Amino acid sequence: MRLPLEFYNHLRDAVRISDIVRLRILLTKKGNEYLGVCPFHDEKTPSFTVNDIKKFYHCFGCGAHGDVIRFVSETYGISYKDSAIKIAEENGIELPKLSPLQERAYEEADQIYNILELAAQFFVSNLSLEVRDYLGKRGIEDSTINDFAIGYAPGGGELERFFEKKSIPLKDLLKSGLFGKKEDGRIYEVFNKRIMFPIRNSYNKMVAFGGRAIGDAMPKYINSPETVVFKKSETMYGENLATSHAYKDNYSILVEGYMDVIALHQAGFKQAVACLGTAVTQNHIQRLWRTSDEIIACLDGDNAGIRASSKIIDLVMPSITADKSVSFIQLPASLDPDDLIKSGGKASFQKVLNDRIGLSEMIWKKEFLGKNFKTAESRASLEKVLDGYSSLVKDNTLRANFRRYFKDMIWTNLIRKKSSMEYKKSSIPSELYISKKYSEIEFSEFAICAFMVKFPQVVLGAAEDLRLVDQELNDFKEWVVEFINIGAECRNITLEEEVKNSRFYNTYLVLSGPNNLFLDTSFFNKTDIDQKLAFELLCKKHYLLLLKQEYVEVSKGGFDDAQSKSFSYLKEIQKISKELIQLSEKFIN
Repeated sequence: MRLPLEFYNHLRDAVRISDIVRLRILLTKKGNEYLGVCPFHDEKTPSFTVNDIKKFYHCFGCGAHGDVIRFVSETYGISYKDSAIKIAEENGIELPKLSPLQERAYEEADQIYNILELAAQFFVSNLSLEVRDYLGKRGIEDSTINDFAIGYAPGGGELERFFEKKSIPLKDLLKSGLFGKKEDGRIYEVFNKRIMFPIRNSYNKMVAFGGRAIGDAMPKYINSPETVVFKKSETMYGENLATSHAYKDNYSILVEGYMDVIALHQAGFKQAVACLGTAVTQNHIQRLWRTSDEIIACLDGDNAGIRASSKIIDLVMPSITADKSVSFIQLPASLDPDDLIKSGGKASFQKVLNDRIGLSEMIWKKEFLGKNFKTAESRASLEKVLDGYSSLVKDNTLRANFRRYFKDMIWTNLIRKKSSMEYKKSSIPSELYISKKYSEIEFSEFAICAFMVKFPQVVLGAAEDLRLVDQELNDFKEWVVEFINIGAECRNITLEEEVKNSRFYNTYLVLSGPNNLFLDTSFFNKTDIDQKLAFELLCKKHYLLLLKQEYVEVSKGGFDDAQSKSFSYLKEIQKISKELIQLSEKFIN
C-alpha cells in the first residue's frame, strides 16, 4: 500500500507523540516536555525527552531522535510506512486512498529516488585520490567526506553508460534532473567534472545534487533543476543531519553554501543548514522553527550576505513571537563561515556565535549605521521606518517591546548629548525643575514616579493599570514596571544601573535627587512607613484630580448632556474624597 507524504504530516498532527511513547516507557512531566528512560540504550538516569509541541523525541544520552512514526518503527522493528499504518489503525485514523493519477505520481517519485540513490553511489565510486587531495587542501577530512557522501562526476558520458547497464530508460533519467536535452535533441549530463554534494530531504531520501567546479571554472556551483521530488523553496542542505542537533540545542544555524555547512559540522556545529541557490523562504523558516525555537542566520559578510539578511528580516517580522526568534551572526567583511573556521578554528566561530545579536538590534544597525541624522526630517524618517518594522509584529507584547527598544536607541544615539556621568555632575535637576511651575496633576504624576523610583518593589502589580497624562512620565512608568517585573530577575542589575542605558536617565535623576522636589523626603524616610498604603494614597489623589478636571470640562457642555454627566462625576468625586480621608487616617495612625 502506498501512502502520500501529506498523510505522514497529518498523522504527526493527529496523534500526540507522548501518548504513543508512554505505551512503551514510563514518562514523567517536566515543564513542557516528558522525561523517561531511553528504550534505545541502557541507562539508569532518564535522558529521553518527548515534546508534544515540536512532535519529536530525543535522547541526550545516545542521540536517538525522531517523530512518532520513527519511534514506532525503531521500537517494533518495522518500516516507516508500516509504522504509519499501525499508528493509524490503532488510533482510528482512516488510511487515504490514492487516485490513479496520484499512484502514477508516486511511482514516478519512487523511480527518481532510486535513480538518485544509484547516482550517489556512482559519484562516490569515482572520487579519486586526486579529488580527495583537493578536498583535503580545502580542509575537509576523510571522515567528513564519508559522512556527507561527497563524490565526483567525471562527465564524458560515463554516468549515462552506468545507467544503460542498469537498463534504466532515458525518459526516466531526464525526469531525475541528472540529464538534460538541448534544442537539437542531444542529451547531456548536467554535472561534468564536478565535486558532487548529495542533497537529502528531512526523511533522508536523495532528492538532488549540488556540483562544485574544481579550480576557477564557472559557474562555481550548480544545483539540480527542480523535479517532482526537489523544490528549492522547501529543501535545505544538511537538514537530514542537523535536525536532531538543532532539537537538542534548541537553535539552528542558517548559512549560505555547502562548504559552510560542511565546515561547521566538521568543527562541531552540527545544527547548520543551507538554502540551495535561492532566497530564504517562509517554508524554510517554518521548517526550522518546527525543530528549534531560535534560527541563527550566519550569512557571508559581503554585500550579498547583507542583502540576504535584509530579506530575512522582512520575511520573519510577521511570524516572530516571544518563543520563536531569529538572531544574526555578524561575520567580518568578505568572510564566510568556512573562511572564519579555517583562519581561527572552532574558537573563532564559537565567539561570533556567542556574540550574535537579536532581530531588533539587527534592524537598528541596518537602519542607523553609516547614515546621517542631523535634521529633524531625517530623524522623523528613521522613527517612521522603525515603527513600520514594529507594526509588522503580530504579538502585542513583543510589538510594544520592539517600539520601546527603538525609542531607547533613538534617545541614546540621537538625543542624549552627554554621557551618564556628565548628567550626574550637571545641575539640570536643581536649576531646571525648581523654577518650573507645575499644575496639581503634573506635580501628582511626578510624585507617583518619584515614589516608584524610591520604592520600586512596592509598586509591583499596583501600577500596571495606572495611566499618566504626561506621555514621557507614562513611558517612564511603564519602563519601570517592566524592569520590576522581569528586568532585575533576568539581568541581576539595579534600577539605577539599568536606567543609565535608557532614554529615561535624566528623568530618573530628577525623580531620585537627594532634595526631591515631589516627595516630602523627611516624611518618606521614616522606617515605619506603610509604603503600599502611601502609594495607594498618591494614586487615589491623582485619580481625584483627573475626575475634578473632567468634571469641569463636562460642565461646559450642552445643558441636558452636561447635567447628567456632571451628576455622575460629582458622585464619583464625593466617593473618592471619602476614601482618601479614610486612607489618610489609616496612614497617619
